[in-house]
Amino acid sequence: MEKEKKELGEGEFPARTWERLIRLIPGLAGYQGRERIREADKIFRVALADRLARLQERVEEIKRALAERKDLHFLSQLDLLTRKMAQSRDTLSFSSYGYSGAFDLAHIGGPELERMYRFDLSLAEELEGLGRAVEAFSSGYSQEGVRPESIQNLEKALKDFMDTLAKRPEAQKG
Repeated sequence: MEKEKKELGEGEFPARTWERLIRLIPGLAGYQGRERIREADKIFRVALADRLARLQERVEEIKRALAERKDLHFLSQLDLLTRKMAQSRDTLSFSSYGYSGAFDLAHIGGPELERMYRFDLSLAEELEGLGRAVEAFSSGYSQEGVRPESIQNLEKALKDFMDTLAKRPEAQKG
């Protein structure tokens, strides 16, 4: 354990995973270090929640446009999607601050940090996938109206994100 902590260094996270995370989450770079894990977690969750809110707003815009055109066929499906997005956003925003107390900072070594940040990276990547699905849905809507397959892709991407998010408490415990 002592060797792992020395390999990690006093204020360093596992480099490759950390570098990928800071590319996805602006503002996270200044919080590298074991002693700042709680602050980094908060910045991470807030950034994901903000991104999810923007994606939700884009789908809401399309819902409003459909309602204005009196094209009500997909509104209930889209309403369910935006409610799930809001629920996921709230889960991120209001979850416990920082990683679980099971991770006493004195006992966190490289492998534990690597595991936690690999999980967070997978969550950020799932959100990127959801963003691509929203973009495809949005561009498809503006060109051709709502296509059922674009909603199905959006539903799948949201489910994948929510499934990963639901595993976060376990990932924090170790």
